[in-house]
Amino acid sequence: MKINTDDFPRVRMDYSIESDASSNDILIAISKLLQKKQPFVFICSGLPTESNKENDDVNERRKITTWMKDNKAAIGQLIKGHIHIIPETTKRTELESFSVTFERFWGYPMFIVATENEAREKANALLC
Repeated sequence: MKINTDDFPRVRMDYSIESDASSNDILIAISKLLQKKQPFVFICSGLPTESNKENDDVNERRKITTWMKDNKAAIGQLIKGHIHIIPETTKRTELESFSVTFERFWGYPMFIVATENEAREKANALLC
């Protein structure tokens, strides 16, 4: 996964790009965004490849859970949403069914859209 913050408060995440970034690197990047104390949204594209899927290691999950608990208030206040662009109808439907679980786990809503234009419109609405 690759994170691009050049268009903050619209933070781009591309799950299809392989990266050397560890989950710890990603949590540090998100922590830096939270430290700005300004609302933002994630605009995401791509689906994880086999080599960059979330690590199933128990210690890794604990680290992520601990980070989330430590940052729960800021996450709920500042991250306005995760907007995922999925052009394929079948995959979009699958991800929509996962969005409830996503929100319970991460503490902010996931929105599934078909196009970049829909993602921009949703981001603008969430940031108003």
